Formats: sequence, structure tokens, C-alpha cells
Amino acid sequence: MANGIANLHNARRANTPMINIVGNHPNFHVGYDAPLTSNIDTLARNFSCWLKSESTAATLAQDGADAFTATLRQTPGSAGQIATLIMGADAAWGESAGPAKPNALPQRPKADETAIEEVAKLVSKGGKTAFLLEHHAAEQSAMSAASKIASKMGSKLFNGTFPARVDGGPGRVEIERLPYFPEQVLSH
Repeated sequence: MANGIANLHNARRANTPMINIVGNHPNFHVGYDAPLTSNIDTLARNFSCWLKSESTAATLAQDGADAFTATLRQTPGSAGQIATLIMGADAAWGESAGPAKPNALPQRPKADETAIEEVAKLVSKGGKTAFLLEHHAAEQSAMSAASKIASKMGSKLFNGTFPARVDGGPGRVEIERLPYFPEQVLSH
């Protein structure tokens, strides 16, 4: 995990859903504070929104299902999260209780109708406007709809500063990346 921290940091910034599975000493060995023992929990907390350590063979399948569900949980400003599952070697060696029952998937929040009406009022007044499309709004179908609105209103489209992905090429909606200092948008 330590060798991948820069990549995990970037994935967190891009709101990329990811399960990070980290191997550790067997659970019964952790208490001996061996020379290669490190505080994995503390390192993982820097980029993880969900963390589970000390999985056992009996809990590992459900812990994996819980990690998957956690990656899909959306929070304000985030379309996905990093879940870190730290498991001792003995969890992989032991007998499993069988596959886990799948968790209910988190529901994607619906757009607030009142907010949509407020945005429509602001945009229809004229003046310089821009749309910031992030997360699911940066998917090609959503960007296509936003592009039609923006072209009618004379608005610009921006993607977040650290997008998880950007589709480009012929037939794709052209979108600019939000500058690192957002006030630079005013010069556009």
C-alpha cells in the first residue's frame, strides 16, 4: 500500500470508487510488534472513506461486500469513495462461511426540482454563465444534454479540476477543465 499512496491520493481526488485490499501479518501475530509491523490503519485513513481491519476467515466475504457497497456511497462532492480492507494472512487461509449476501446498493440522489428551477431563472437572465459538470454529470449522455442547453444560452461547460475521466475525440462534447484557481474562470 505504501508504494501506491500517490495513486490512491489521486484516486480520492478524482472521486474514483475503489477497493484497496491490504495484506497484513496473521491476526495472532500482530501483537508481537515484529520489525516489519507498521500502522497500516493510520496510513489508510488518509485516503479511505471506509476502513476495516482485522477481518477473519468467517467475516472476510461480508467485509468484501461491505467494502464494495462503501465505494458506491455518494457524499456531497463525491461520486465514489475508496474502501480499504486490511486482512491478516490467516483470514485468507481459514475456512470461509461461504459467499456473502449482497448489500442493498445506495441510491443515486435525485436532482432537487427547486434547485433546477432556480438555475433556469438565473441562466435565462443572460450574462456570463458556466456549468460545472462533475461525477455522473460528466458522463457523455449528461454532457450532451448540458451542451445543448449551454449552446442555447451561450454558456461554457467546465469539468472539475481533478476529473476521474474525460472522454474526447470526434463526436464528443468539448469541455474545459476548471482551473486550479477557480477565479481564473472569470477571464474566459
